[in-house]
Amino acid sequence: MVSDLGRRFVSAEGEEEKKIIGEAFLTYPPVVRILKLLDMYGHQTKFELGSRLGFVGEAGFTSIAQNMWAAAFCEETDGQKKTKIVSNEEGSSDKYARMICGWLASIGWVKRQPKTVTEIYGGTTYTCTIGQAFVITMEGRNSLRKAFGMSSTKRIPRIVFLEMLATKTFDKQYVRLRRAHMIKYISVKDRSPEEIQKELEAKGFKETIGCIHDDLEGLKGIGLDIAESRGRYKLKDKIENLIIPAAPPESKTEVTEIKDRVREKLQHVPHKYLNLIDLAFDGQMDREFELQTIDLLTNELAYKGRRLGDSRKPDGIVYYGENGLIIDNKAYSKGYQLPRAQADEMVRYLQENNERNPKRNANEWWNAFDAQVKHFNFVFISSMFKGKYKERLDEIFLSTGVKGAVLSAENLLYMAEKIKSHELGYEESFGLFEGNDEVEF
Repeated sequence: MVSDLGRRFVSAEGEEEKKIIGEAFLTYPPVVRILKLLDMYGHQTKFELGSRLGFVGEAGFTSIAQNMWAAAFCEETDGQKKTKIVSNEEGSSDKYARMICGWLASIGWVKRQPKTVTEIYGGTTYTCTIGQAFVITMEGRNSLRKAFGMSSTKRIPRIVFLEMLATKTFDKQYVRLRRAHMIKYISVKDRSPEEIQKELEAKGFKETIGCIHDDLEGLKGIGLDIAESRGRYKLKDKIENLIIPAAPPESKTEVTEIKDRVREKLQHVPHKYLNLIDLAFDGQMDREFELQTIDLLTNELAYKGRRLGDSRKPDGIVYYGENGLIIDNKAYSKGYQLPRAQADEMVRYLQENNERNPKRNANEWWNAFDAQVKHFNFVFISSMFKGKYKERLDEIFLSTGVKGAVLSAENLLYMAEKIKSHELGYEESFGLFEGNDEVEF
Protein backbone atom coordinates (compact mmCIF):
# COMPACT_ATOMS: atom_id res chain seq x y z
CA MET A 1 0.00 0.00 0.00
CA VAL A 2 1.34 3.42 -0.98
CA SER A 3 1.46 5.93 1.89
CA ASP A 4 0.13 9.49 1.72
CA LEU A 5 3.73 10.69 1.53
CA GLY A 6 4.35 8.31 -1.38
CA ARG A 7 1.32 9.58 -3.29
CA ARG A 8 2.48 13.16 -2.79
CA PHE A 9 5.95 12.25 -4.04
CA VAL A 10 4.67 10.70 -7.28
CA SER A 11 3.17 14.00 -8.42
CA ALA A 12 5.78 16.30 -6.88
CA GLU A 13 8.46 18.23 -8.75
CA GLY A 14 11.37 20.50 -7.85
CA GLU A 15 11.36 21.95 -4.34
CA GLU A 16 8.20 20.05 -3.41
CA GLU A 17 9.94 16.76 -4.26
CA LYS A 18 12.93 17.73 -2.10
CA LYS A 19 10.58 18.69 0.76
CA ILE A 20 8.85 15.30 0.64
CA ILE A 21 12.19 13.46 0.60
CA GLY A 22 13.20 15.48 3.65
CA GLU A 23 9.99 14.55 5.48
CA ALA A 24 10.65 10.90 4.71
CA PHE A 25 14.21 11.15 6.01
CA LEU A 26 12.99 12.61 9.30
CA THR A 27 10.80 9.57 9.95
CA TYR A 28 13.98 7.44 10.04
CA PRO A 29 15.56 7.63 13.53
CA PRO A 30 19.26 7.21 12.47
CA VAL A 31 18.92 10.28 10.21
CA VAL A 32 17.70 12.31 13.18
CA ARG A 33 20.58 10.92 15.25
CA ILE A 34 23.18 12.07 12.70
CA LEU A 35 21.63 15.54 12.41
CA LYS A 36 21.53 15.86 16.18
CA LEU A 37 25.20 14.82 16.53
CA LEU A 38 26.27 17.34 13.88
CA ASP A 39 24.20 20.03 15.59
CA MET A 40 25.71 19.22 19.00
CA TYR A 41 29.36 18.62 18.09
CA GLY A 42 29.85 20.63 14.90
CA HIS A 43 32.30 19.49 12.25
CA GLN A 44 32.53 15.68 12.51
CA THR A 45 34.32 12.89 10.67
CA LYS A 46 32.59 9.63 9.85
CA PHE A 47 34.56 8.00 12.69
CA GLU A 48 33.40 10.57 15.24
CA LEU A 49 29.80 10.10 14.11
CA GLY A 50 30.09 6.31 13.87
CA SER A 51 31.40 6.03 17.42
CA ARG A 52 28.11 7.48 18.71
CA LEU A 53 25.72 5.67 16.37
CA GLY A 54 23.89 2.45 17.16
CA PHE A 55 23.67 -0.14 19.93
CA VAL A 56 26.34 -0.58 22.58
CA GLY A 57 28.72 -3.52 22.17
CA GLU A 58 27.33 -5.16 19.03
CA ALA A 59 29.15 -6.40 15.94
CA GLY A 60 26.66 -4.61 13.69
CA PHE A 61 27.75 -1.23 15.06
CA THR A 62 31.54 -1.16 15.02
CA SER A 63 33.63 1.99 14.68
CA ILE A 64 37.35 2.32 14.04
CA ALA A 65 39.11 4.50 16.59
CA GLN A 66 40.08 7.68 14.76
CA ASN A 67 43.56 7.78 16.28
CA MET A 68 44.26 4.24 15.02
CA TRP A 69 43.10 5.21 11.53
CA ALA A 70 45.22 8.38 11.55
CA ALA A 71 48.31 6.43 12.64
CA ALA A 72 47.82 3.81 9.92
CA PHE A 73 47.23 6.48 7.25
CA CYS A 74 50.16 8.69 8.24
CA GLU A 75 52.65 5.86 8.57
CA GLU A 76 51.80 4.21 5.25
CA THR A 77 54.20 5.26 2.50
CA ASP A 78 52.85 3.14 -0.36
CA GLY A 79 50.39 5.25 -2.39
CA GLN A 80 48.09 2.37 -3.33
CA LYS A 81 47.90 1.10 0.23
CA LYS A 82 47.21 4.64 1.45
CA THR A 83 44.29 4.88 -0.97
CA LYS A 84 43.03 1.51 0.25
CA ILE A 85 43.05 2.77 3.85
CA VAL A 86 40.90 5.75 2.81
CA SER A 87 38.49 3.53 0.87
CA ASN A 88 38.23 0.43 3.04
CA GLU A 89 39.24 1.13 6.64
CA GLU A 90 35.95 1.84 8.39
CA GLY A 91 33.62 0.11 10.82
CA SER A 92 29.99 -0.69 10.09
CA SER A 93 28.76 2.37 12.02
CA ASP A 94 31.31 4.59 10.28
CA LYS A 95 30.05 3.38 6.91
CA TYR A 96 26.44 3.89 7.99
CA ALA A 97 27.17 7.44 9.17
CA ARG A 98 28.92 8.24 5.88
CA MET A 99 25.99 6.84 3.89
CA ILE A 100 23.39 8.86 5.83
CA CYS A 101 25.44 12.03 5.42
CA GLY A 102 25.48 11.35 1.69
CA TRP A 103 21.69 11.23 1.67
CA LEU A 104 21.45 14.47 3.63
CA ALA A 105 24.03 16.20 1.43
CA SER A 106 21.85 15.44 -1.60
CA ILE A 107 19.08 17.65 -0.21
CA GLY A 108 21.31 20.36 1.24
CA TRP A 109 20.96 19.54 4.95
CA VAL A 110 24.59 18.48 5.35
CA LYS A 111 27.75 19.59 3.60
CA ARG A 112 30.86 17.50 3.07
CA GLN A 113 33.86 19.40 4.43
CA PRO A 114 37.27 17.72 4.89
CA LYS A 115 38.59 17.98 8.44
CA THR A 116 42.21 18.17 9.58
CA VAL A 117 42.65 16.20 12.79
CA THR A 118 45.53 15.77 15.21
CA GLU A 119 45.52 12.47 17.06
CA ILE A 120 47.84 10.80 19.55
CA TYR A 121 48.38 7.06 19.25
CA GLY A 122 51.05 5.06 21.02
CA GLY A 123 52.71 8.25 22.25
CA THR A 124 53.12 9.64 18.72
CA THR A 125 51.18 12.61 17.35
CA TYR A 126 49.67 12.31 13.87
CA THR A 127 48.07 15.07 11.78
CA CYS A 128 46.09 14.31 8.64
CA THR A 129 43.04 15.45 6.71
CA ILE A 130 40.00 13.17 6.63
CA GLY A 131 37.93 13.79 3.52
CA GLN A 132 34.79 12.07 4.79
CA ALA A 133 33.77 14.73 7.29
CA PHE A 134 30.57 16.74 7.49
CA VAL A 135 28.87 19.85 8.86
CA ILE A 136 25.18 20.58 9.25
CA THR A 137 23.75 23.47 7.23
CA MET A 138 21.21 26.03 8.41
CA GLU A 139 18.56 24.18 6.42
CA GLY A 140 19.56 20.99 8.23
CA ARG A 141 19.23 22.70 11.63
CA ASN A 142 15.79 24.03 10.74
CA SER A 143 14.71 20.55 9.62
CA LEU A 144 16.02 19.04 12.86
CA ARG A 145 13.85 21.49 14.81
CA LYS A 146 10.84 20.40 12.76
CA ALA A 147 11.60 16.76 13.51
CA PHE A 148 11.09 17.46 17.22
CA GLY A 149 8.12 19.78 16.72
CA MET A 150 10.12 22.82 17.88
CA SER A 151 8.58 25.15 15.32
CA SER A 152 4.99 25.58 14.16
CA THR A 153 5.00 22.07 12.69
CA LYS A 154 3.91 18.99 14.61
CA ARG A 155 6.55 16.49 15.81
CA ILE A 156 7.22 13.98 13.04
CA PRO A 157 6.52 10.32 13.99
CA ARG A 158 9.44 7.88 13.71
CA ILE A 159 9.16 4.72 11.66
CA VAL A 160 10.76 1.75 13.42
CA PHE A 161 10.71 -1.73 11.94
CA LEU A 162 11.53 -4.74 14.11
CA GLU A 163 14.56 -5.52 11.93
CA MET A 164 16.17 -2.19 12.89
CA LEU A 165 16.48 -3.25 16.53
CA ALA A 166 19.35 -5.71 16.00
CA THR A 167 21.47 -6.38 12.95
CA LYS A 168 24.59 -8.49 13.38
CA THR A 169 24.40 -9.76 16.93
CA PHE A 170 23.62 -13.31 17.97
CA ASP A 171 19.99 -14.19 18.83
CA LYS A 172 18.78 -11.32 16.66
CA GLN A 173 15.09 -12.15 16.93
CA TYR A 174 15.30 -12.47 20.71
CA VAL A 175 17.10 -9.14 21.03
CA ARG A 176 14.71 -7.42 18.61
CA LEU A 177 11.67 -8.61 20.57
CA ARG A 178 13.17 -7.50 23.89
CA ARG A 179 13.90 -4.01 22.59
CA ALA A 180 10.51 -3.74 20.87
CA HIS A 181 8.76 -4.47 24.18
CA MET A 182 10.96 -1.90 25.90
CA ILE A 183 9.93 0.72 23.32
CA LYS A 184 6.30 -0.14 23.97
CA TYR A 185 6.68 0.14 27.76
CA ILE A 186 8.42 3.52 27.80
CA SER A 187 6.14 5.00 25.14
CA VAL A 188 3.12 4.57 27.45
CA LYS A 189 4.66 6.23 30.52
CA ASP A 190 7.97 6.85 32.20
CA ARG A 191 9.49 3.77 33.83
CA SER A 192 12.52 2.86 35.88
CA PRO A 193 14.90 0.11 34.68
CA GLU A 194 13.55 -2.07 37.51
CA GLU A 195 10.00 -1.63 36.26
CA ILE A 196 11.11 -2.42 32.71
CA GLN A 197 12.84 -5.54 34.07
CA LYS A 198 9.59 -6.75 35.65
CA GLU A 199 7.58 -6.04 32.50
CA LEU A 200 10.08 -7.99 30.41
CA GLU A 201 10.09 -10.91 32.82
CA ALA A 202 6.32 -11.15 32.46
CA LYS A 203 6.89 -11.59 28.72
CA GLY A 204 9.51 -14.31 29.21
CA PHE A 205 12.67 -12.16 29.09
CA LYS A 206 14.94 -12.57 32.11
CA GLU A 207 17.38 -9.66 31.87
CA THR A 208 19.76 -7.81 34.14
CA ILE A 209 19.56 -4.10 34.91
CA GLY A 210 22.90 -3.70 33.11
CA CYS A 211 21.41 -5.15 29.92
CA ILE A 212 18.41 -2.81 30.18
CA HIS A 213 20.67 0.23 30.64
CA ASP A 214 22.71 -0.78 27.57
CA ASP A 215 19.55 -1.23 25.50
CA LEU A 216 18.23 2.18 26.54
CA GLU A 217 21.51 3.80 25.49
CA GLY A 218 21.37 1.86 22.23
CA LEU A 219 17.83 3.04 21.49
CA LYS A 220 19.08 6.59 21.94
CA GLY A 221 22.03 5.66 19.72
CA ILE A 222 19.76 4.77 16.79
CA GLY A 223 17.97 8.10 17.13
CA LEU A 224 14.98 7.65 19.43
CA ASP A 225 14.20 10.59 21.71
CA ILE A 226 14.25 9.12 25.20
CA ALA A 227 14.09 11.50 28.16
CA GLU A 228 15.56 10.55 31.52
CA SER A 229 14.49 12.15 34.79
CA ARG A 230 15.33 10.88 38.27
CA GLY A 231 16.21 7.44 36.96
CA ARG A 232 13.04 7.05 34.90
CA TYR A 233 12.85 6.86 31.11
CA LYS A 234 10.14 8.07 28.73
CA LEU A 235 10.01 7.80 24.94
CA LYS A 236 8.91 11.16 23.52
CA ASP A 237 8.61 9.99 19.90
CA LYS A 238 5.48 8.54 18.43
CA ILE A 239 6.45 5.22 16.83
CA GLU A 240 4.88 3.82 13.68
CA ASN A 241 5.20 0.45 11.89
CA LEU A 242 6.65 -1.46 14.86
CA ILE A 243 4.83 -4.79 14.86
CA ILE A 244 5.67 -7.07 17.79
CA PRO A 245 5.08 -10.79 17.09
CA ALA A 246 3.01 -12.60 19.69
CA ALA A 247 5.39 -15.58 19.79
CA PRO A 248 7.30 -16.05 23.08
CA PRO A 249 11.06 -15.39 23.01
CA GLU A 250 13.38 -18.22 22.08
CA SER A 251 16.07 -19.40 24.48
CA LYS A 252 19.35 -17.50 24.40
CA THR A 253 22.34 -19.11 22.75
CA GLU A 254 25.63 -19.57 24.57
CA VAL A 255 27.11 -16.47 22.93
CA THR A 256 24.40 -14.21 24.35
CA GLU A 257 24.76 -15.89 27.75
CA ILE A 258 28.48 -15.10 27.66
CA LYS A 259 27.80 -11.43 26.81
CA ASP A 260 25.31 -11.18 29.66
CA ARG A 261 27.80 -12.75 32.06
CA VAL A 262 30.62 -10.44 31.02
CA ARG A 263 28.43 -7.32 31.01
CA GLU A 264 27.75 -7.65 34.73
CA LYS A 265 31.46 -7.81 35.53
CA LEU A 266 32.55 -4.79 33.48
CA GLN A 267 32.49 -1.88 35.90
CA HIS A 268 35.50 0.03 34.54
CA VAL A 269 35.72 -1.09 30.91
CA PRO A 270 33.17 0.56 28.53
CA HIS A 271 30.46 -1.84 27.38
CA LYS A 272 31.15 -1.02 23.74
CA TYR A 273 33.90 -3.64 23.95
CA LEU A 274 31.29 -6.35 24.46
CA ASN A 275 31.29 -6.45 20.66
CA LEU A 276 34.45 -8.57 21.01
CA ILE A 277 32.21 -11.48 22.05
CA ASP A 278 30.08 -11.19 18.89
CA LEU A 279 33.15 -10.75 16.69
CA ALA A 280 35.07 -13.67 18.21
CA PHE A 281 32.25 -16.08 17.37
CA ASP A 282 31.71 -14.78 13.80
CA GLY A 283 34.11 -16.36 11.32
CA GLN A 284 33.40 -13.58 8.79
CA MET A 285 34.60 -10.80 11.10
CA ASP A 286 38.34 -11.49 11.47
CA ARG A 287 39.42 -7.97 10.47
CA GLU A 288 36.98 -6.25 12.83
CA PHE A 289 38.01 -8.64 15.61
CA GLU A 290 41.65 -7.64 15.14
CA LEU A 291 40.84 -3.93 15.12
CA GLN A 292 38.64 -3.97 18.19
CA THR A 293 41.13 -6.12 20.12
CA ILE A 294 43.97 -3.68 19.47
CA ASP A 295 41.66 -0.73 20.20
CA LEU A 296 40.88 -2.22 23.63
CA LEU A 297 44.54 -2.94 24.42
CA THR A 298 46.04 0.32 23.19
CA ASN A 299 43.33 2.96 23.61
CA GLU A 300 41.44 1.67 26.63
CA LEU A 301 44.26 -0.09 28.49
CA ALA A 302 47.10 2.14 27.25
CA TYR A 303 49.53 -0.59 26.24
CA LYS A 304 51.76 0.60 23.44
CA GLY A 305 51.39 -1.29 20.18
CA ARG A 306 49.37 -1.47 17.00
CA ARG A 307 47.48 -3.67 14.59
CA LEU A 308 49.71 -5.05 11.83
CA GLY A 309 47.44 -7.51 10.07
CA ASP A 310 48.89 -7.51 6.54
CA SER A 311 50.42 -10.42 4.66
CA ARG A 312 53.39 -12.00 6.44
CA LYS A 313 52.76 -10.06 9.65
CA PRO A 314 51.12 -10.99 12.95
CA ASP A 315 47.66 -9.49 13.53
CA GLY A 316 49.05 -7.13 16.14
CA ILE A 317 51.58 -6.44 18.87
CA VAL A 318 51.52 -4.69 22.24
CA TYR A 319 54.26 -3.96 24.74
CA TYR A 320 54.98 -2.32 28.07
CA GLY A 321 58.47 -1.64 29.38
CA GLU A 322 60.68 -4.58 28.43
CA ASN A 323 57.76 -6.96 27.76
CA GLY A 324 56.25 -7.57 24.33
CA LEU A 325 53.32 -9.68 23.13
CA ILE A 326 52.68 -11.01 19.59
CA ILE A 327 48.96 -11.42 18.90
CA ASP A 328 47.05 -13.69 16.53
CA ASN A 329 43.26 -13.20 16.43
CA LYS A 330 41.08 -16.07 15.23
CA ALA A 331 37.30 -15.63 14.92
CA TYR A 332 35.64 -19.06 15.07
CA SER A 333 31.97 -19.82 15.65
CA LYS A 334 32.46 -23.21 17.31
CA GLY A 335 35.76 -22.78 19.07
CA TYR A 336 39.37 -22.74 17.90
CA GLN A 337 41.53 -25.87 17.85
CA LEU A 338 44.84 -24.19 16.92
CA PRO A 339 45.70 -26.25 13.82
CA ARG A 340 49.34 -27.15 13.23
CA ALA A 341 49.55 -24.88 10.15
CA GLN A 342 48.65 -21.82 12.23
CA ALA A 343 50.98 -22.90 15.02
CA ASP A 344 53.74 -23.10 12.39
CA GLU A 345 52.86 -19.58 11.28
CA MET A 346 53.38 -18.33 14.83
CA VAL A 347 56.70 -20.20 14.96
CA ARG A 348 57.77 -18.27 11.86
CA TYR A 349 56.82 -14.92 13.44
CA LEU A 350 58.72 -15.74 16.62
CA GLN A 351 61.79 -16.84 14.69
CA GLU A 352 61.68 -13.70 12.57
CA ASN A 353 61.42 -11.60 15.70
CA ASN A 354 64.36 -13.46 17.28
CA GLU A 355 66.59 -13.09 14.21
CA ARG A 356 65.39 -9.69 12.95
CA ASN A 357 66.93 -10.27 9.56
CA PRO A 358 65.32 -8.21 6.74
CA LYS A 359 66.45 -10.87 4.26
CA ARG A 360 64.07 -13.27 5.95
CA ASN A 361 61.13 -10.83 5.92
CA ALA A 362 61.58 -7.51 4.14
CA ASN A 363 58.62 -5.82 5.86
CA GLU A 364 60.52 -5.90 9.21
CA TRP A 365 57.29 -5.93 11.22
CA TRP A 366 59.27 -6.44 14.46
CA ASN A 367 60.32 -2.77 14.33
CA ALA A 368 56.86 -1.97 15.69
CA PHE A 369 58.31 -2.90 19.10
CA ASP A 370 60.40 -0.33 20.97
CA ALA A 371 64.11 -1.09 21.14
CA GLN A 372 63.86 -1.57 24.92
CA VAL A 373 61.53 -4.57 24.58
CA LYS A 374 63.62 -7.66 25.36
CA HIS A 375 61.21 -10.32 26.63
CA PHE A 376 58.50 -11.70 24.35
CA ASN A 377 55.42 -13.87 24.60
CA PHE A 378 52.64 -14.76 22.17
CA VAL A 379 48.89 -15.26 22.40
CA PHE A 380 46.07 -16.63 20.25
CA ILE A 381 42.76 -14.84 20.96
CA SER A 382 39.51 -16.48 19.88
CA SER A 383 35.95 -17.34 20.90
CA MET A 384 36.84 -20.43 22.94
CA PHE A 385 39.36 -23.26 22.67
CA LYS A 386 39.13 -27.00 22.21
CA GLY A 387 41.17 -29.90 20.89
CA LYS A 388 44.95 -30.11 21.14
CA TYR A 389 45.74 -26.42 21.58
CA LYS A 390 47.95 -27.08 24.62
CA GLU A 391 50.10 -29.53 22.65
CA ARG A 392 50.49 -26.92 19.92
CA LEU A 393 51.57 -24.29 22.45
CA ASP A 394 54.21 -26.71 23.77
CA GLU A 395 55.41 -27.37 20.21
CA ILE A 396 55.77 -23.64 19.56
CA PHE A 397 57.82 -23.29 22.75
CA LEU A 398 60.08 -26.24 21.83
CA SER A 399 60.72 -24.72 18.39
CA THR A 400 61.36 -21.14 19.53
CA GLY A 401 62.02 -21.04 23.26
CA VAL A 402 59.17 -18.51 23.58
CA LYS A 403 56.24 -19.16 25.90
CA GLY A 404 52.65 -18.25 25.09
CA ALA A 405 48.99 -18.87 25.76
CA VAL A 406 45.49 -18.86 24.37
CA LEU A 407 42.90 -16.34 25.55
CA SER A 408 39.15 -16.22 24.91
CA ALA A 409 37.42 -12.93 24.19
CA GLU A 410 35.56 -13.36 27.48
CA ASN A 411 38.78 -13.69 29.47
CA LEU A 412 40.37 -10.84 27.50
CA LEU A 413 37.61 -8.59 28.83
CA TYR A 414 38.08 -9.90 32.37
CA MET A 415 41.79 -9.16 32.06
CA ALA A 416 40.98 -5.65 30.85
CA GLU A 417 38.65 -5.11 33.81
CA LYS A 418 41.32 -6.23 36.28
CA ILE A 419 43.85 -3.86 34.74
CA LYS A 420 41.42 -0.92 34.73
CA SER A 421 40.48 -1.60 38.36
CA HIS A 422 44.20 -1.84 39.30
CA GLU A 423 43.87 -5.45 40.46
CA LEU A 424 46.41 -6.47 37.81
CA GLY A 425 49.54 -4.52 36.91
CA TYR A 426 50.89 -4.09 33.38
CA GLU A 427 54.16 -5.93 34.00
CA GLU A 428 52.30 -8.63 35.92
CA SER A 429 49.90 -9.09 33.01
CA PHE A 430 52.64 -10.46 30.75
CA GLY A 431 53.16 -13.30 33.22
CA LEU A 432 49.73 -14.59 32.21
CA PHE A 433 51.23 -15.66 28.89
CA GLU A 434 54.05 -17.75 30.38
CA GLY A 435 52.07 -20.92 31.04
CA ASN A 436 51.70 -22.50 27.57
CA ASP A 437 48.03 -22.94 28.44
CA GLU A 438 44.72 -21.07 28.45
CA VAL A 439 44.50 -17.85 30.46
CA GLU A 440 41.40 -17.98 32.64
CA PHE A 441 39.96 -15.74 35.35
